[in-house]
Amino acid sequence: MRRLALVLFITLMIASTAFIVGTVGQLPPRVASHFGGAGQVNAWMTRDGYLLFMLGFATLFPLFIVASIAGLPHLTSRGVKLPNRDYWLAPPRRGETLAALGAFGAWLGTLLTVFFAALHYTILEANTSVPPQLPAPLLWSVLGGFVGAVLSWQALFYLRFRNASPT
Repeated sequence: MRRLALVLFITLMIASTAFIVGTVGQLPPRVASHFGGAGQVNAWMTRDGYLLFMLGFATLFPLFIVASIAGLPHLTSRGVKLPNRDYWLAPPRRGETLAALGAFGAWLGTLLTVFFAALHYTILEANTSVPPQLPAPLLWSVLGGFVGAVLSWQALFYLRFRNASPT
């Protein structure tokens, strides 16, 4: 499961990066990048600035999350937040726990990568109208899907690491 999650994360990160780089040219030189509650533009960026900003969030942020969840527990157990942490990180279960954390980290990184690619698509769509207007149904679909996926991820995480009593 960890290998599948990692392969999917890397594949989608590459695809997301290619999508963002490949479509940023469709944006105007001055990109409507932030919108108020009614979908009206309230901030602008240069196209190059937007590209750097979006690539940073679509790649560096998910990489940071994956490294934090999957990598840090290998270095120190102190920062690991699990129910009954001592049980899960005890020598007989430590390897399996670290592998599960790696998989969960990669799955969350995948969700973030897809979310930022979808957010970029929403910005592309917003900038096609004159004046730019955020497409509310698309934004709410993207946000709703992301929140639902993260809540599912969290539920599965807690189910996997629910309190266990030593036998």
